[in-house]
Amino acid sequence: MQQLDEATAIKLLDELSRQLALYSVGFLAFFKAPDGLDGKPMGTGTLVSINGAKGILTAAHVVDAVSQEEVGIVRIGLGPHHLQRFKLDLKLATPHVRSTDHQKPETPEDRAPDIGFLQLPLPDAATLAASHSFYNLDIARPDALMAHELPDSGIGEAAFGVVAQWTEDLSPPGTDTRRKGVNALICQGATSNWRDIEGYDIGDFTLDQSRRGAALTDYGGMSGGPIWRFSPNSLNTEFEKALAGVIYWQADKDTSQHRITYHGPQSIQKLADFVRARV
Repeated sequence: MQQLDEATAIKLLDELSRQLALYSVGFLAFFKAPDGLDGKPMGTGTLVSINGAKGILTAAHVVDAVSQEEVGIVRIGLGPHHLQRFKLDLKLATPHVRSTDHQKPETPEDRAPDIGFLQLPLPDAATLAASHSFYNLDIARPDALMAHELPDSGIGEAAFGVVAQWTEDLSPPGTDTRRKGVNALICQGATSNWRDIEGYDIGDFTLDQSRRGAALTDYGGMSGGPIWRFSPNSLNTEFEKALAGVIYWQADKDTSQHRITYHGPQSIQKLADFVRARV
């Protein structure tokens, strides 16, 4: 595979970021504050379809958390000036989760499995499809993009997710409303330390420490977000991409070892098989 020159790589990465945003959503939980209704990020998800069912691939603990809340969906990629008012009707959504019954997980191994699919009611899926895309998990992806050990140095990896610490209070459009600015991150990195937990694969992802932009000390809000793999096509005109992971844990905050743990391709396939048997 040819190496890309810097200008081409930047151009293709910018286009890839735009594409990946259109598969992505954030969960915003509403709660009563002293001065009225407020919201806080509860996680990230990827719009996917499984055997014709459309929904959100995320962490099981995110599905459990949002099921107890009044929840809004933040459609990532619409732009900073787009005012969104999309509440998800959880009474009509169907959760499909694979999770542990461990009450106080202290390690990512304790927490695993922690992966889920929130099947959307048809009206909500149609609303999201008007602006975003659903990644089809029934289509096989290139083996090179789905392997644990990447065989080619031309294959990149990136984490995508809402960053809770970047949430902003914005000036409201009226006296009886509140407006929140929800921001997301895409950042390249590398995976290490693959292991198997009861048939579910998990790996550790370390974000590129040389990334530019606002300081990032806490990956809270990225739970449920995707790990993407990508590689330039034979003509070097675009990146081929594959959904390769679901984030569910962060470890060693405030240290040089700060990292994310995520479920890998095998776990996604195992969840998809579980969902296919139920829909």
